[in-house]
Amino acid sequence: MRRLKKLAILLLFVLFIWGCTEVKQQDEEIEEEAHEIMEDDNSSAETTYRFSYKGQEFKIISFFDETLEYARTISENTELDKKAIYTEYVLEPFKEQSSINDITLGDPLSPSWEIEHLEKKTSELLENQEQINKWIEAAISESAELLPGKDTNIYIFPVNPEEWHLINTGGGMSGMTFSESDLLLMIDPSVSEETVKYIVAHEYHHTVNILHNSVPIEYNILDLTIQEGKADYFASIVYPETKVIWKVI
Repeated sequence: MRRLKKLAILLLFVLFIWGCTEVKQQDEEIEEEAHEIMEDDNSSAETTYRFSYKGQEFKIISFFDETLEYARTISENTELDKKAIYTEYVLEPFKEQSSINDITLGDPLSPSWEIEHLEKKTSELLENQEQINKWIEAAISESAELLPGKDTNIYIFPVNPEEWHLINTGGGMSGMTFSESDLLLMIDPSVSEETVKYIVAHEYHHTVNILHNSVPIEYNILDLTIQEGKADYFASIVYPETKVIWKVI
């Protein structure tokens, strides 16, 4: 009888341990699934990087994924209309996020014909996106310290491989400013930290200048010279040691 009781107790103990082990395994599976969901959410949020500085809010929004999708789509079917595919995959998402619908987007936002090179360079930019975001954040913060402005969105695109002059002799980067809260950067993987920071400071000045001053909708040569000179002088104040080919002071 005692042996039967001991056997029953032993059986109950084994069943208890087995049940705990099963629950633990289920908990581990649930934790693993939750971790995978978090990783998916993080990866989908990589295209937008947010930061703030002294009350100003900033968003860096990259369109590397969209550009890469355009390049891969054309690679798979070279007969497709490049302009139509670029508009669908790149320009429309940009317009939706930026609400910039009242301007004509010509160069530099135009479809590339060197698809293989575009795909390669865009992949490199995606690999270095975290570092690029940090460079931009540093430049914006240092610029806003001297010249406060509005909340600003920074949109990033790859430089088209056809822009060989910009890539080889222009530092691998250019910028455009649309309003007091929207600027656009075109970046090649070859760009240096110094060039990124200098051009970001330059473009940031344009946003503050538009905010506080009456800027003509249509520039003439004199307007353009004045606006660019002011922005470049500001960038020279923020980064006096940086050398760029167009810097004349």
